Amino acid sequence: MNLVDARAQLESESIELTIGDSDAAFGVLVESNFVVCDAHAVNDKMVRVDVAKRGC
Repeated sequence: MNLVDARAQLESESIELTIGDSDAAFGVLVESNFVVCDAHAVNDKMVRVDVAKRGC
């Protein structure tokens, strides 16, 4: 799933999203270029997603 779709799905459920990127030198600039590799619930209303630009 790409990052845009993941964000839309979580926002529809009123859940915040934090992003961890491992291969983006300047962070996530264009969300549609990134795929979600893993997701971890931080609490009831926040999820941290690990993303990668070139695949997991």
